[in-house]
Amino acid sequence: MGEDALNYSSNVIAEFLAKLTGVEWTFVSLREEVAGNASQKLLALRPKLVELINNAKSISGEMGGKGVKSISLWMEDGKVLRIALDEGGVIVVKHEFKADSEVARAISTLLSPKVIKCSNCGLDLKLAYNRCTSCLSILPFITDMCPFCGLDLAVKKCPSCNVSVYSDGSRVPLLFKKSYARFRRIEV
Repeated sequence: MGEDALNYSSNVIAEFLAKLTGVEWTFVSLREEVAGNASQKLLALRPKLVELINNAKSISGEMGGKGVKSISLWMEDGKVLRIALDEGGVIVVKHEFKADSEVARAISTLLSPKVIKCSNCGLDLKLAYNRCTSCLSILPFITDMCPFCGLDLAVKKCPSCNVSVYSDGSRVPLLFKKSYARFRRIEV
C-alpha cells in the first residue's frame, strides 16, 4: 500500500474520537458526510467554523507562520473545543483540557497520508486504541505518554498480534525487553 493516504469516512473518525477518554462530543463533516453526536448542533455553524479557521490561517500568514492545521478554543466550563479543517471538511471535538494534545495529535494523524502499521501483522494502528495501565484511560495507540497520569507508554502491545511495538508500529528489539533483568543488582 506504500505511503498512500487511507481516506477514512466521517463516521469512522467520529466514532474513533468519541471513544477516547475525556471527549464529550464530536462533529465530523468530510466529503459531504456528516457524523458525530453533536452533528445537528454544529451543522448550521459549519460555514462560520470554516471562516474561523481561514481567518486564523490568514493571521498566521501575516505573522510569518507557515499555516494553521487546527485551533483550540477554551470554553468557560473548562473544556476545550478543538477545530480542524481539512480540504473543505471540518472536525470539531469538545474534550477535557488534559486530552487536548492527544486529540490534536490523533486528528492530525488520521488526516495525514502517513501509514502506521504493525511491523509484525500489518494492523492499521491509526485506528487502534491503547489503555493506560495506571489510570485505565482510553488513548490513541500513537500516544507516548498518558496525559492524565503521566505514565510512559512508548512501548506497547499490538492489539492484534500482541507483539511489543513502538507508537510508529516498529518492533521493539528483544534486547530492550530483557535489559531490565540484566542490569538489576541482587544484594545478598
